Amino acid sequence: MSQLTSGAPAALHSPTAADVTVVLIAHDERRWADLEAAVESAVEQAPNGIVIGVDHNPALAERAHRRWPQALVVPNRHGRGASGTRNSAAERVETPFIAFLDGDVVAAPTWLQGLLPVEGRTAAELRETARRWRDLGCSRLTIDPRAVSLHVRQDLSMA
Repeated sequence: MSQLTSGAPAALHSPTAADVTVVLIAHDERRWADLEAAVESAVEQAPNGIVIGVDHNPALAERAHRRWPQALVVPNRHGRGASGTRNSAAERVETPFIAFLDGDVVAAPTWLQGLLPVEGRTAAELRETARRWRDLGCSRLTIDPRAVSLHVRQDLSMA
């Protein structure tokens, strides 16, 4: 069990936007306008770029690739649904943190900066912060390395 899930203070440096990759997921071309708004809201905040996971929809994946050639568009290689799509996209991320944003959610201009101050916080404090973000309509913060939104990669050293 990592320090973040045990309730002990996290032994992490203060992450910056450079430590984070933003992952968005999509599944239906009928929500294209929502996806465009979500991607555009995140792209300026993500110096490492974005990853767009697409749930078993090759036409949507091709359209997203044409629209955002700078993004990594990843097809879901797991079972249908949000979980498999997120996992497929997350498997391609190399930064220590992943910020998940639903494909129909527009991020506030300071959304990513708001996710970053985790240094010295306990898991309980991070869960409370995540609850507040959810109440504001934001994607949720992930405490457990196998779950989903500001996600600490499992292979990140917690020493």
